[in-house]
Amino acid sequence: MQCKVIFSALIDGKKENLDAVFTTTGAPSLDDKVTAKAAATAAMLALSSVIGVETPKFTVVFNLEAVLPVV
Repeated sequence: MQCKVIFSALIDGKKENLDAVFTTTGAPSLDDKVTAKAAATAAMLALSSVIGVETPKFTVVFNLEAVLPVV
């Protein structure tokens, strides 16, 4: 099943609201371990496209908000 994870990230002190699409065999819920792992992986991949690493030190904190099925 294709799902979308909605998440927020605090990147060097600035809050960003982001989303990513991923495929899972689990239920569309963050309580499902298979889905939560796939959602976290998708979020990290999405973060890699928005993080600019100009210095060797940076901070990223992200919080998975919801998983929604894509119809």
